Amino acid sequence: MALRKKILKLTVFFIFFVILAFTIMFALNFDAAAEQYAEYNVKNTIIEGINRIYYNNTKKYYGELKNAVTVNYAGDGKINSISVDSAFLNLMSSEIVTDSIMFIESSSSSFGIPLGNITSVRLLSGHGPKIGIKIIPLGSVSGGIQSSFNEAGINQTIHRITFEINVIIEVLTPFHTCRTEIRLSYVISETVIVGAIPNVYFK
Repeated sequence: MALRKKILKLTVFFIFFVILAFTIMFALNFDAAAEQYAEYNVKNTIIEGINRIYYNNTKKYYGELKNAVTVNYAGDGKINSISVDSAFLNLMSSEIVTDSIMFIESSSSSFGIPLGNITSVRLLSGHGPKIGIKIIPLGSVSGGIQSSFNEAGINQTIHRITFEINVIIEVLTPFHTCRTEIRLSYVISETVIVGAIPNVYFK
């Protein structure tokens, strides 16, 4: 009788130990798998959304955008100055940032993590029933217009106007929060300059 009780206690202890070990393994591996899936999923969603927002805004302001950068030539045909309509470009960039913030706030997506991924066994990766997870991205967006000169060869310089946007995302999953950063750059204007670098005027 005493032996049976001892065996029963050992069995209960063993089962408890196995359940505890599995729970710890599940929690640790689930966090890693969820973070990997969530970061990949959110990054793709956010980048695709901002690309679409930028395209829609440039299409909306296509006429104004063509005249946003004016190249002025001297009598000898060389560029002596470049004028940039900063008021318009700042207006367009603020609309893109605002639309991006609204897009991120309204974005949520669901994905499933295969149970095999949580075991850390490579042969089981991608197999088994999926555990459904919903992710809600919370982030901050900043952006603006940048002007730069870059060497392009002997006695040649490229003046480039770009719209830079920086997104910091925090992804909330049931057991974990991960943070990632997205930097995107869109070229608005490029001017090849031969000779001396001219003045750039922002109006």
